[in-house]
Amino acid sequence: MLDILGRMNRVKRTASGWRSFNAICCEHTEGKPDRRGRGGVIEHDTGWTYHCFNCGFKTTYTPGRTFSYNLKRLLTWAGYSDEEIKREQLESLKLRDIQDIIAQERRSRPLPEFEEQSLPELAVEIDPVDPDHEPYRLYCESRGIDIDDIWITPEAQGREAFRIIVPFRYRGRIVGHTSRYLDDRRPKYISNQQPGYVFNLDVVRPEDQVIVVCEGIFDALSIGGVALMHNDLNEDQIAILKSLDKDIIIIPDQDSAGLKLAERAAEQGFTVSMPLWDTSIKDVNDAVCRHGRLATLVSILRSRERSRLKIELRRREIEKRISSN
Repeated sequence: MLDILGRMNRVKRTASGWRSFNAICCEHTEGKPDRRGRGGVIEHDTGWTYHCFNCGFKTTYTPGRTFSYNLKRLLTWAGYSDEEIKREQLESLKLRDIQDIIAQERRSRPLPEFEEQSLPELAVEIDPVDPDHEPYRLYCESRGIDIDDIWITPEAQGREAFRIIVPFRYRGRIVGHTSRYLDDRRPKYISNQQPGYVFNLDVVRPEDQVIVVCEGIFDALSIGGVALMHNDLNEDQIAILKSLDKDIIIIPDQDSAGLKLAERAAEQGFTVSMPLWDTSIKDVNDAVCRHGRLATLVSILRSRERSRLKIELRRREIEKRISSN
């Protein structure tokens, strides 16, 4: 992503969304440098626009498009060498080729099918009044999730008795599950998952306009969203999410792996939300346990971005917060 703001000094943000600084064009177009912060960049879904409110110079950067004459002039004034400009333009054109290939593959890619499967032997749903089920109920309560459709195997032997089971449903059928063990031994999770599956899709209603997509299962259950169940997007999951024809908001975990998911989601044109929660909060479930479901959802909606430039700037901001702790 071409970043001209990184070459500007004393950048300020205005209430209307512009990043203002001393214009770098005036001394070339009018022979007199700007000292009043009349230059500005505003980001949008497809790139950014530079405008000088003094001399009127204007140009736009859009990834995937050939650089205009004015854009090349602006980059030269910003200190880019001819070689750097050629390299940036080549990267931009490569992105267009990649975007075209991805779009073509997605149009022809069929949605995955999942085979029906069974839950583990002796699995029963948590009973809200059975005293023997209280440890499992308390664990779910501590994670901010409802016990509806949460299963356990208390009659099993050994470690298998002390776990909760979350079914993977797809169009009403069980197509897998995950077990979360409640002791201190590892692994904590053992899953039976089919490739390309997106967890909790059956909660999506036709009238829903926004779908919150988390990394983890408990993140999704605590916020009423869906989950990728890892920190990447594979092609089948992309196809499924695109087929919903809704506003998809990807919420990466606030760690190094999650930041890579933010990049991947931005490449696919998804909306990304990275709220500036307290640094002790690593994911959606942590936020729900700390602030509650409604407040967490509000912070997610307020922090959503579609502009790749804005997503990258927020990603860098969180990366600095992580490295400083």
